[in-house]
Amino acid sequence: MKKTPKRTLTAIAKALISFAKRHYLPEGNQESKLFSPSDNAPQRVHYKVDYPIDALFENRSIVPFPKKKNFNQMLFELMDQNDDFNEVAFYTHIHITRSNWSKLKSNDDMLPKKPTMFKLLIGFRLKIDEAETFLASAGYAFNHSDYFDLIIFSAIMNEIYDLDEIDTALEHYAKKTLFSLK
Repeated sequence: MKKTPKRTLTAIAKALISFAKRHYLPEGNQESKLFSPSDNAPQRVHYKVDYPIDALFENRSIVPFPKKKNFNQMLFELMDQNDDFNEVAFYTHIHITRSNWSKLKSNDDMLPKKPTMFKLLIGFRLKIDEAETFLASAGYAFNHSDYFDLIIFSAIMNEIYDLDEIDTALEHYAKKTLFSLK
C-alpha cells in the first residue's frame, strides 16, 4: 500500500478543521478549545449547525412513498378472491400446520419464513408478478443465486403448481424439499 505523504495528511486535517469552523459553532457562540493546538485534552463541546437543516430541502418537493399492502392484507385479499376458498383444504394441501396457519391469519406482526411463503405462492397459484409482490410484502425476494429459489421461480414462471413435481426438482438440484418430509 502506498504511503500518503505527511504534508498531504496535514493539508487534509487543516481543510477538515477549516470546514468544521465555518459550518459549526459552539453552543452560545463561545470560542472552542477543540481546535486549539496547545490544548492536550480537548473538552467535549456541543455544537449546533449554523444553517437550518430545512434549507437543504428548500427547492425540493418531498414525494411521499405510497403505502403498500402488508402481508396480512395481501393474504386476506388472496383468500377473498376465490369464492369457494376452503381454508382447511388449502393449508393441508400445501403442508402448513393448523397452528402456523392460525398465527399467519391472526397476528398482524407475524411474517412467515421464506419456505412458508413459497408454499403460499404455489398454493394460491400466483403469476410471477403477483408472487414477487406477495414475497415483497413479507420482506423477501427471489434469490437468483440459490437453486432453491430458482426452482420455485421457474415453477411459477412456467405455471407448474404440482407439489410432487416441484419437490422432485428441488430434491434433485437443491438437495432439500418443500412439501414432503424427506
